[in-house]
Amino acid sequence: HPGQDHGSRSLAGAATGDNDSISLIDLTAKPPRVVDTIGVLGATAEGLKISPDSSVVAVVVHNGSNRAKESPFYNDAGKLVIVRVTGRTLSRVAEAPIGRWSQGAAFSADGRIIVVGNMVEKDLQFFEWSGGTLRDTGLRIKVKGGAAAIRPIAVHITYQVARAVSIPVIGAGGVTSAEDALEFLMAGASAVQVGTATFADPLAPIKVLEGLAEYVRSNGLGSIRDIVGAAQPARDQETAPPGSETEYTE
Repeated sequence: HPGQDHGSRSLAGAATGDNDSISLIDLTAKPPRVVDTIGVLGATAEGLKISPDSSVVAVVVHNGSNRAKESPFYNDAGKLVIVRVTGRTLSRVAEAPIGRWSQGAAFSADGRIIVVGNMVEKDLQFFEWSGGTLRDTGLRIKVKGGAAAIRPIAVHITYQVARAVSIPVIGAGGVTSAEDALEFLMAGASAVQVGTATFADPLAPIKVLEGLAEYVRSNGLGSIRDIVGAAQPARDQETAPPGSETEYTE
């Protein structure tokens, strides 16, 4: 979380009914290290979001909702799990059912509203968070797209995070082409994830990589690393995120 001394990440296991977890990372330690881990009581902690005041983490758990109905691990709803951060300790404080194959969450600026994006239902689901109680407001807003619809926001957040930390940042959210990947790289990402696009085209990652190689050739660059952080304010290479020196070749 930009400006804070800790971060969090999800640990998702295989699609075999695992109870997955999230971990708290101490960013002041050298090197940064995990200081606590807690289960979220469901399979595939797909995404998480730290609240504006860094007091809690909203975790979106697939909970088997993305499995085939005949699967023994299928559930007809995912879960939104709220985990409190107290110093360097994590604790589960609330949860509520959400839609299926949900992809992420976002807090309002005051931290009182949490929005979850449900992939199967193609809607945004709104919750009220009082600091101790999680309530489904019943409000749903239909959207036409999935991850690609929030890519501009993801690129902006990548830019902010890359400015705030000195560790490698991975850009993710709606990458379907080399042009999408370039936006993340220029914003400061050292690597880019291609996820949902593979459901429509299993070769999507290869096509993105080929497109990046063509961009390097056509623009006379030495390697793709030359555009990593191009949109960021100039800074010395000594302070550039580790991993930004990675070379990509055919």
